[in-house]
Amino acid sequence: RSLESLPLSDADQQEIGRLIRIAAGDARRSSHAFSLELGFGATTNANDWPTADRVTRGNGETLPAPVSVYGGSRAYSDTRAHLRLGLDGTFRFDAIDTSAFYAVTVAATRPDRTVESEGQTVSVSTGIRHHLDATVLSLGLGHSRADRVNTYGADALPVTTDVAARSVFARVDTRLRGDHLLAYRISRGREDHSGLPDADNSDADRTTHRLTWHAPIGADAFTAVRVTRSRSRARLSTVPARRVSDRDRTAVAVSWGTRLGDAQRVEVGGSLGVTTFPRQRIADSKREDRERTLSLLYGHQLGGISDHLAGWEMVLETAYRDTESNQSLAEVNEITGMLTLKREWAF
Repeated sequence: RSLESLPLSDADQQEIGRLIRIAAGDARRSSHAFSLELGFGATTNANDWPTADRVTRGNGETLPAPVSVYGGSRAYSDTRAHLRLGLDGTFRFDAIDTSAFYAVTVAATRPDRTVESEGQTVSVSTGIRHHLDATVLSLGLGHSRADRVNTYGADALPVTTDVAARSVFARVDTRLRGDHLLAYRISRGREDHSGLPDADNSDADRTTHRLTWHAPIGADAFTAVRVTRSRSRARLSTVPARRVSDRDRTAVAVSWGTRLGDAQRVEVGGSLGVTTFPRQRIADSKREDRERTLSLLYGHQLGGISDHLAGWEMVLETAYRDTESNQSLAEVNEITGMLTLKREWAF
């Protein structure tokens, strides 16, 4: 059974599944898909409140964390609604074993009473792929713009902030023996922040390397390992900008999934990430954040319940995030849950 039929994660189903179909020789000259997601979820820590209610100064001294803009010194739980629309496709040029691809995504999130997760994002990417026997080479570029809401000032007024990101990337996908898939991706991008007086301090250039390995297990299961290494540096040479934007991150994510019959799937995942801030000193050490995540996903195709729901999938996902750091303000834990309805129309 090929990888495209396995219960891969949602992102990999879009990014890898169609790529494999193209490499396998889909007869159509072009293929396109429109997708829709409607979600409703909840979180136990919408404002990223530190577990110790403390903040660490550069000399290692800890002080009480500032009072939350929502009142009191505590984490706030909240609910949120999510909408995502997507359009992607490919155009094939068989005479030169090449295809062009594009993807457009619009997403919006609306929380109930906190503003940290409120915002909307528009992203566009395009590029070309060259197809060899068992390898696909990709070159592309992307642009995204995120409008987010933050609280600012003594009166905690909501302020809309913008983050514009541009990137170029190259990717190599190789199908190994037994339908194993190995992929390497390198990207170079730039982020521009606006909306707050000190937004320029967050402007940064980033280089990211990512290595991914997928392997089927039997007929209905898979396992995957992803290693990511990124390096960000401030575009401004000032001390405040370097303190905020200079950071190095390494992360390893492992997932396992299986299909339960024809209509259900389960996926379990975990990750460990380490982020260091070379310009932030805590006592005699660099600031270092260690983040752990665990996730559980259950998906159910609703066509078996009613013919009117054919093509729709219900996805229930819960995740736990915990961060340890020598900066007390960054030590955060959170539990989230999301119920999503998904549908894709291919044409």
